[in-house]
Amino acid sequence: MKWLNSFLILVACSYLHSCTQPAARVKEGMPMIAPEKILKDAQSLGYYNQQYLHLSVNYTSLDTAGNKISRKQFLQLFASGKYLPVRLVTSDSSVCYRLYPVRENMDAGTVATLRYYSTTAYNDYKREGEVYPAFDFKDVTGRVYNAATTKGKILVLKFWFIHCTTCVKEMPALNQVVQKYTTHPEIEFLSFAFDTKEQLVNFLKQHPFRYAVIPVPESYPTAMKVNSFPTHMIVNPEGKIARIVNSPADLDRSLAEIIAPANK
Repeated sequence: MKWLNSFLILVACSYLHSCTQPAARVKEGMPMIAPEKILKDAQSLGYYNQQYLHLSVNYTSLDTAGNKISRKQFLQLFASGKYLPVRLVTSDSSVCYRLYPVRENMDAGTVATLRYYSTTAYNDYKREGEVYPAFDFKDVTGRVYNAATTKGKILVLKFWFIHCTTCVKEMPALNQVVQKYTTHPEIEFLSFAFDTKEQLVNFLKQHPFRYAVIPVPESYPTAMKVNSFPTHMIVNPEGKIARIVNSPADLDRSLAEIIAPANK
C-alpha cells in the first residue's frame, strides 16, 4: 500500500496548497478555473479535485464542443487521460462539466495524478448497480449487522482506519450528515475499520463518531475493491451499490438525490 500512502500525502498537501487568489467575475458557462491553472502541477490538480471535481453527484456532462453526452461517455473520455472535466459557472446550484483536451507536455506527476482521478471516477461509476456482498459483523457495542438486520435499508458505508488522517478529520462533518438524517430510520450508517475492537473503543473515547463502528479484517476493504481511504459507499434497499463518493459533501448531496424520489 506504499502507493496509497504517497497518494494520501499528495491529497493532504493539496488541502494546504494555497489557491485562494481573488477570482475575476466570470460569466455563466465559463470555466470556474482556467484549465491551464488546474493543470499547472499535481498540487493544483489536487486542489481542483478536492474543491470542484464532484463526479459522483448529479451533473450535466458536456463534450469538448459543449454538447450534452451521457455520464458513461463522459467518464470514458475522462478515463482516456486525454481530457479534463472543467466545472462551469451556472446560474443556480446545478453542476456542469465540460471536457477540455489536456496538453501533451504536462509533467509526469500531473499526468499520474490525472490518470488516478480519471480511472478512479470511471471505475467507481462502473460499480453502480453492482450487488454489495452479504456480510455478518458486530460493531464495538456488540450489535449485529447482517442481511436480516439491514434488510430494506439504505446503507451508508465508510471504509477507514485509525491512522488515516483524512478519515479522522472528516468525522465531525460526517456526524453532521448523520444528524441531518435522524428522521430517516431507513438509513443506516456503518463504518468498517481494520483496527482491533480495543483500539477502536479507545479511539472513540477521544473522537466521537455517530456511525456504527465495526472492526473488520484488513483484507475486507480489498475484497470490497476499496483501495483508497476514506471511501464511502451508498447501498440501496435492493442491496446494490448506488454511489461511491469520497467526501462528506458529496455523500450528503448524493443521499439527498437518492432519497428525494422516494419522498415524492
